[in-house]
Amino acid sequence: MVSNDLNDSCSFTSSWTNYLEAFISYEFRSSRAMMHMETFSMGNVSARSGSKVYGRLRIGELHSEIPVNIRFMIINGVKDGPVLLVTAGISGSGISSIEATRRISYLTDPKNLSGTLIVVPIANEPVFLMRERSNILENYASPIYLFGSFPGNSEASLTERIAHSVTKELISRADYYVDLHNAAKGGEYEPFVAIYPGITPTSLRPKVLEFARSFGTKFIVDAGSQGSIPPKLAGRPQVIAGSKGAPAIMSQCGEEG
Repeated sequence: MVSNDLNDSCSFTSSWTNYLEAFISYEFRSSRAMMHMETFSMGNVSARSGSKVYGRLRIGELHSEIPVNIRFMIINGVKDGPVLLVTAGISGSGISSIEATRRISYLTDPKNLSGTLIVVPIANEPVFLMRERSNILENYASPIYLFGSFPGNSEASLTERIAHSVTKELISRADYYVDLHNAAKGGEYEPFVAIYPGITPTSLRPKVLEFARSFGTKFIVDAGSQGSIPPKLAGRPQVIAGSKGAPAIMSQCGEEG
C-alpha cells in the first residue's frame, strides 16, 4: 500500500522537488549539445515547447498476451537546457520511488523548465505487476534482473528487450540520468546516491560528482568510478549512460512499499 505521504518513510518526494528546482535553475556546462528542441519526439508522441505528453514504447507481451509497454512522459520546457531522464520501477517492489516520479511528472510545469524532462515511473511493467525483483515467468533457471541486463538485446528475453529499448530510446537521448530505487522487501536504507565506473571520458568524473551532490542525500557511494568495470556492474544502466558521456547516478531511499 502506498502511503499518502511518502515523507513518512523518507523525504524522497520533497527531495526530488527541491532537486528539480535546483536542476532547472542550474546552468549545466556540458560538452554535449544543449540546443533546445521546439518539438521533442519519442516513440509515438511529440511534445511541443512548453507542453507535456504521455507516450509508450511497445516491448512485447506476456504469456497471457497482455501487452508490455514502457510508459513515459515528456515535459518539454521553454528555454534551452539539457535532457534529464528519470526512471523508476526497474524492480517491482520500489513503490515509493515509482510514486515520487509520478508526482514529479505531475508537478513539473514546462513553462518553468529549461531543457526537457523524460519521466519513466515504471520501467519494468511485468515485475511491477508481480511485485517481484525479476520476471519469474521467464523460462530460465533463474529470473533475469533488469538492473544488470543493459544494454540489452532486441532478440532475447522480455527483460533483455526492455533493457534494449531503455538503452536505445531513452538513455541515448539523455544528457543526464537518474535511476530511483527502494530497498528490497524487509529492508530500509538511509538515502544515498551511487556512481559507477564506465565514465567516459574520465574528465567527466567531476561533473558526475557534482551531479550526485546536487541530489542532496547525506551519502554518496563511489562504486569504483575511477577503475575498470567489474563484471557484476557491467550491465548497470548508469554504466551504459556513463560510457556514452552522460552523467548518471542511482539513488536508493526508504523501504519497500
